[in-house]
Amino acid sequence: YLTSATGATGSNNIHIQNTKFLNGPNSVVYSNAPGEISLKNCVFTNNQVPVNINHKATSGTLKVTIENCSFINCGKGNSGTEELYSAPIRVVNSQNENPDAVSVEIIGCSFDNPTSSNGDILLGEGRNDEPSRGVIATIRDLKTDAVLQVQNPGERTTTGFTGYKQDLSKGTNY
Repeated sequence: YLTSATGATGSNNIHIQNTKFLNGPNSVVYSNAPGEISLKNCVFTNNQVPVNINHKATSGTLKVTIENCSFINCGKGNSGTEELYSAPIRVVNSQNENPDAVSVEIIGCSFDNPTSSNGDILLGEGRNDEPSRGVIATIRDLKTDAVLQVQNPGERTTTGFTGYKQDLSKGTNY
């Protein structure tokens, strides 16, 4: 379990490569502070929210790069509340009003047997009473098809989802 020890007031510089994460906790890689996070050639298997980024700082920027990573059997929450935000990749900007504050680049990743009702890639926060601001995303050269969901507060409840959903085709750029 890797998390930002600095909280929302510090800064992170996290680079992980060639690592396997098996049966991890709620979030294997979690950060809520500004900085840079890079994941390359990693394999996540049977993890609830392998990459869980929630930028909670009111200033600073966060750049996330996820390259050539595999997500196998990931995204299934263990309870009703966890089901509302579980996904293999989750990126949220919950505090910073700067439209360029959070960016994520997802390159050459694969999603095998996903178990999430929030898609493979979840951008934004759909739960009621949780803040959510914009996230800039670039997705390219996926090794498998994937599902993208973009959620705003109130669009994800225990009875379903009313936000934006896009099926992403293998090898296509978005």
